[in-house]
This record gives sequence, structure tokens and C-alpha cells, in this order.
Amino acid sequence: MEKELLEKVLLRLNILIALQVNNIFEKSTDLIKIEFLYSFGLRPSEIAEILGLTGDKISKQLYKLKKRGGEKNA
Repeated sequence: MEKELLEKVLLRLNILIALQVNNIFEKSTDLIKIEFLYSFGLRPSEIAEILGLTGDKISKQLYKLKKRGGEKNA
């Protein structure tokens, strides 16, 4: 009984999280989407597959993010 209740709660939480992520994605640029997915440790090829972009575009965008991050930390 307790396990079933926990499963229902987790399912509802997963749905709410998915809806929030979808809202973020609808209003975001490719760069923000790439940065978001990269923060979970996804490789550029995996991000490209999810977003339907080329691996080169993802790599270039990640390079820009890293370069911009380095400038902020300098």
C-alpha cells in the first residue's frame, strides 16, 4: 500500500517536472536549451539527438558557453 502511494506521488512529481521543463524549453533559445541539457552531464551528441541539431552546432555553442564562463570568472 505504501509503495503504491509513493509510486503515484513520484509519477505526479515527474509529470509536474516535465511540464515545467517543457515551459522552459518553449520560451528558450537553442543556447539555453543546450546549457540546460549539458548541466545534466549529457554529451554533445546526446544533446544534438534530443534537440534535432548537428553535433557541430552543439560543440560550437558549448565552446561559446565555456568561453563566456571563463570571461566571467576572470
